[in-house]
This record gives sequence, C-alpha cells and structure tokens, in this order.
Amino acid sequence: WARDRELALGGALRLFASEGALGGGVGLDLGLTWRPSSFFALGLVGHDLLAPAGLTAGGEGLTASFALSGQLRPFGRDDLLFEVGATFDADGRIGARGIARGSVPRVGHLWGALEGEDLSGDAGWRALFGLDLAWGQAAVGGGVLVGDGLGDGAWLAHARLGAGARPEALPTPGV
Repeated sequence: WARDRELALGGALRLFASEGALGGGVGLDLGLTWRPSSFFALGLVGHDLLAPAGLTAGGEGLTASFALSGQLRPFGRDDLLFEVGATFDADGRIGARGIARGSVPRVGHLWGALEGEDLSGDAGWRALFGLDLAWGQAAVGGGVLVGDGLGDGAWLAHARLGAGARPEALPTPGV
C-alpha cells in the first residue's frame, strides 16, 4: 500500500509446508519505506514477527528481527545507488550490510554487497559480487559469494521474466 510516492507499507505472510524445523510454521514480515526525494530513501522491515508467539514452527528455527537501511542515489535515478543498513534480532545479534549497484549501459547492472553477521559477538563477514544481463523484460545474472564459513565460496545464478527488468539493456535481435 502506498499513500503516495513518498510513503509505502507492505507485508508478506508465508506458510511453511515442509518436513523439518520449519514445517507447519507461519512467517509474517512488515515493511515501511519513506522516500522524501529521488536521491534518498529509508526503509524499516520487521521479519518473522510471529516468532515470539511461537507460531513459526513451534518457535524453532526463526527469530524476530528488524532491519533499518538508508539508500542514496547520487543522480536521483537507479543508475547508481548505495545502501547501508543494520539488523537487530530478538536474540541480541547485530548485523550490518553495505550494497553498491551501478548500471552498465546496454548491458544491465554490476553490483556488490558486504555483510557482517553477529557483530556484537563472533562476527562473520561475507561479500557478494555479480552482474545482471537484461534483454527487454527478461534478465539473467550471477555472482560469487565469499566469506567466513563458506569454504572456497559459492556461485549464484538467477533469471527473471517480467515488469522488473530494465528495458534499455541489451539490444534484442534485429535492433
């Protein structure tokens, strides 16, 4: 729901239907964004808000957490953006994340993220770097994830089809 372009509220209700720790659980997330200008935005998200009530798989596996982040777009568009955020959970853990993404004309996006987990205790750090290639309403991308507890790292891949892809990316055949 968006009152206007400056203020929006959203939510997600998830039903877990699997065997194991999360089977039969329910997850509720609520988020609020405020964008006073095209250059700056703030967001607040509460994840798994039903966990304290024991509704997420009998209280196992998930804990409630809150994330606060700010985003800066130096040109007032998504061509270049920087985001920093912090996460706090019900177990007292504190995390931090920084993200940078830039448009590569006629290709897609180049992006990177650095994330620290449990900074108040035994901090673990991870870095993720990748490239998204877009054709009209379709996009494919991938990246590499490295950091604490990941061994030699991991490769990621994704594909997207729909309104979220950037139409001014790679040229379509015949153009």
